[in-house]
Amino acid sequence: RKLEPARVEEIAQGRVWSGTDAKEIGLVDELGGLNAAIAHAAEKAGLVIPQERWYSNLTTRGNTGAASIFIMLNDFLASGRLKKGEKILFFVPESGRFTVSYALLEAVDASDAPTLPPRQHAAAVTDILDLPAAPVEAENREDGLMRDTLKALATVWQGYRSAAWRTPLIHKIVGQNFTALDYQRWMTHWIPQVREGSKWMFEAVENIDEPFLLLKSLISEHGNDEKNDFMILYEDYRTTGGDLPLDSLVRNPGGEALNSYMHAAAARKNPVGLLGGIYIIEGTGQRIIPALLPMIKAQTGLPPQAFRFLQYHGDNDPHHLDRWLVAVGIALESSDNPAETSAAIVRTAKEVASLYLLHMGGVL
Repeated sequence: RKLEPARVEEIAQGRVWSGTDAKEIGLVDELGGLNAAIAHAAEKAGLVIPQERWYSNLTTRGNTGAASIFIMLNDFLASGRLKKGEKILFFVPESGRFTVSYALLEAVDASDAPTLPPRQHAAAVTDILDLPAAPVEAENREDGLMRDTLKALATVWQGYRSAAWRTPLIHKIVGQNFTALDYQRWMTHWIPQVREGSKWMFEAVENIDEPFLLLKSLISEHGNDEKNDFMILYEDYRTTGGDLPLDSLVRNPGGEALNSYMHAAAARKNPVGLLGGIYIIEGTGQRIIPALLPMIKAQTGLPPQAFRFLQYHGDNDPHHLDRWLVAVGIALESSDNPAETSAAIVRTAKEVASLYLLHMGGVL
């Protein structure tokens, strides 16, 4: 910085200088943030770009690591600034500035997007290329808030379903490596989970009050339908050769976290957000299990009596989801703040999906 050695010795005493003081003593040329630094460097390099053509969400999102460029692109698209035909230049530095990447994209209408050729997949997954759809479709719904709620839940479902397919449990089933012992081990974690299901439902019923009293009978009916399901699953377990006593079966850590969450949510006043949790749980039984069941049967070689619980839920959960849809309609119509109730249902679905994945991830 062209400072005399004596001057450097004077100020280099291990002190921390403020920006203002640093400028006064000649340690910096000017004050400014990241944008000012970029603009200054661009000017020196003869690459000046008008400020309005830059976009960064660092001040609002912070450092999001490897996800930063994807989050930034999503935020930029949501800003509405991009027009068809415009181009976006990505500048993606590695955190230590050791490597830098660039990408250039052009904005097009969805109708202009090229049609990609069909992908080739391994034979092991050809039967499930179409991942299970959302439990309840939002199309053709007249009620705007109901439609929006179902769309938001479908987005949660897509993320949950895709993550579920990456768990060791489903990965092994899809890869044709699932054994009877794997199935038996799965049930040892699952039975105590199912056993608690009706308990938190009845607890929730006790805490439902105005303006949601009409939900009491629906949730009670659902709980009564499922309160003995764990015994069907336990008998299936015994059919596989499992010999552990019912009371000795314990949930894995993910299942324990899910169970604690459901009971804590049910203990709150008017816990209508739990309808989001029911969406994930019942949707798993109605969409995911039927997709996996033929593969499980073929790979384990167990008799039909070992799959009564899975078969029962695949057959009956559509009826349960019809009842769930009625309950969501009542919740939204009865609420003093329907938008807040919708948000609570979607938020709970996200949280239950996350915990259910922990449970599934800890099975094998």
